[in-house]
Amino acid sequence: MKYIPIPKPLPSKQEIIALMKLYPKISYETAVLLLQRGLDTKEKIQKFFHPSTSNLLDPFLMPNMKKAIDRIIRAISNKEKILLYGDYDVDGTTSIIMAYSFFSKTFPENQIGYYIPTRNKEGYGVSIQGIDYAKENDYSLIITFDCGISDIEPVNYAKEKGIDVIITDHHNPPPQLPDAYTIINPKLPESKYPYKHLSGCAVGFKLIQAFAQTHNIEFNKLYEYLDIVAISIASDIVPLTGENRLLCQLGLEKLNNNPSPALQKLKELSVPQDKKVTIENITFGIGPRINAAGRMQHASIVIEAFYNNDMEAITSLNQMNDQRKSQQHSIEKDILENFTEKIQSKNAAIVYGENWHKGIIGIVASKIVERFFKPTVVLTRDEYGKISGSARTVNDFDLYYALSKCKHCFEKFGGHQAAAGFTLKPNHLQKFEECFENAVEQTITQQQKQPKLEYDLELKDFDPLTEYFNKIIQSFAPFGPENPEPLFYIKNIKAHPHHTKPVGKNNTHLKLYLSDGKNYFNAIAFNQANIYPDVIKYPINIIFSLQENIWKGISQLQLNVKLIEIEK
Repeated sequence: MKYIPIPKPLPSKQEIIALMKLYPKISYETAVLLLQRGLDTKEKIQKFFHPSTSNLLDPFLMPNMKKAIDRIIRAISNKEKILLYGDYDVDGTTSIIMAYSFFSKTFPENQIGYYIPTRNKEGYGVSIQGIDYAKENDYSLIITFDCGISDIEPVNYAKEKGIDVIITDHHNPPPQLPDAYTIINPKLPESKYPYKHLSGCAVGFKLIQAFAQTHNIEFNKLYEYLDIVAISIASDIVPLTGENRLLCQLGLEKLNNNPSPALQKLKELSVPQDKKVTIENITFGIGPRINAAGRMQHASIVIEAFYNNDMEAITSLNQMNDQRKSQQHSIEKDILENFTEKIQSKNAAIVYGENWHKGIIGIVASKIVERFFKPTVVLTRDEYGKISGSARTVNDFDLYYALSKCKHCFEKFGGHQAAAGFTLKPNHLQKFEECFENAVEQTITQQQKQPKLEYDLELKDFDPLTEYFNKIIQSFAPFGPENPEPLFYIKNIKAHPHHTKPVGKNNTHLKLYLSDGKNYFNAIAFNQANIYPDVIKYPINIIFSLQENIWKGISQLQLNVKLIEIEK
């Protein structure tokens, strides 16, 4: 796939001069990076680089928070039973790990329980079976986490059964909301909460933060949950800006210095020894292992493992993740062999497999987006005969909006701009395929069809790339959506032919020794060895990030090359 280099807008000269007057020791390059992130005052820069719990937003700014807390307090004083209801993915399970631990310590354990639906039988969101479970076990209050905002019928059913439902969610609210006791969601139309993009677990954290404030519980009692909140934010791929970034900074600090026993074990299984945990480690290591239980068996395994510090169960997550990988690769192979021609001829990639594992189709959808760069839906039929779909999208294309054009095809539907899931009504597969293809065709722009690689700044040479500059760059972390690692573009450099070569398993990567005419840098270009013959013959343009490479205890700056253009 060929990416087009796209420069981010540069700040004005006046803005750069003003910031360099404010901080006389910073370089031009640093000033540009700060301003591109909206950091133009001392207060903003202080908050960005120095995370503090004092900068967390007041949870009572969230719509309906007081009403929710009052109802929980009433439940406690009346000795009502409260059921915590979470989704089965990482965001939902981390929410329940956090909330179940907190509320179990706050009031009698026999008053609090949790419920996570089975992926295959009940599907995403609040289920009728879940409401029946609550009624049969005398729960009179349900609090949802990471789900519920679209579940009109199940919430009505709960009301009929005399059960109040407090919804905490972060997904886009539909035009008609469930008739819940109350709803906490920063995206509600009436919401004045200053930050809209919290993960589901982070919204849940605001609930327990509000409860703690009401009961004079010191914040250090909540600090123990920040690592699990950071995992939800990284895994759910929400923007790493504002309060999300602050929660991640604080959570990564705890995860690296004082993790819970369960997370310490997961670190040992998924993060290289002596390495600090990063967002990338969570996204590709810790998160998938937590997710594996809900994908392959049942997500309650994770809750019990964390709550009881069951190291054997934590280790089993590793085995489930290996099983998941094997089945994922099998589905991807099936799609590439049987659907490539169809995908290439359409605006959207829509694929259906009768026997694909329902718990894996979301990951597969992400992989198909990477390969074909089209809005993608992967569908399968479960053992109950229902067809479920998981959807992912390309940059900037609003998947939720396109799918909402097809809501007449769905029994259940929920999600946000980047990811969504649904269950089809019987015999609506072909109707859905036609509807979604038309919706994408009518709404996708030519720019959205073209994979692009945005870079922050074009450099004339390697002169600015010092160890001190790299320390500044790394302090912009944690990196993620809307706060990506800074990328730089430089033209007309050369690779030394005797020190540039394919490396790695099957020689798929490219190790380079690059020169701008006066400076030399080692570099690595992953999965780009196919252009090796041209790289050593012609001048090249590159987009890269700057990183520290430690080999046998020796630290050296290295370029991580994302894109190579050959100047023939």
